[in-house]
Amino acid sequence: MKLEPGRPMARRLQRPGWRDARLIIGVLLVVVSVVGGARLIAALDDGTAVYVAAEPLVPGQEVTAADLDVVDIRFAQDADLYLSAAGEIEPGTYALRGVPTGELIPAAALGGASQVESKAVTVSIDPATASSIHVGSVVDLWVSRRDPQALGAVYVEPELLLSGAVVSTTLRRAPRLALELVMLPCRSSFPPIVLVR
Repeated sequence: MKLEPGRPMARRLQRPGWRDARLIIGVLLVVVSVVGGARLIAALDDGTAVYVAAEPLVPGQEVTAADLDVVDIRFAQDADLYLSAAGEIEPGTYALRGVPTGELIPAAALGGASQVESKAVTVSIDPATASSIHVGSVVDLWVSRRDPQALGAVYVEPELLLSGAVVSTTLRRAPRLALELVMLPCRSSFPPIVLVR
């Protein structure tokens, strides 16, 4: 094959090396896109750190940092209604209402000791009837009083003693189970401390 005068000779393809400009540009594009994407995602993360209940909080319970966990939440609005994790939990902070495990802590659910409007009531019950009761359960307490005018062990119709009480503690005492209930205000016309045997 003869070469025509004035026509350039074709260059043979060479095997690419580490110093090839195309390889360096490709690596740089990948690095820039990964770093840029990570910075963009970090800039768009406008989550707010708030507290959630690590265990059930019951009204009147003193709340410490050990009772709470921190999560990041993206709020569209009303972020100020929940307890921000930016601040510390002050000593002497009490639950003013029940908060189940995993629920965000409303700012209005915690307060000082002077704001607590509930009383603890200890009640003994049969363990066989209490298999479904646990800390944080909301229960109604009914009582059937003895008929003072009847002979023997005769009881009058049961009446509602506490409505919507929250179980704050379960204590196992053989052969009975003692529940400590928190009586919420304005739920009953009975005295605030009652022991049922």
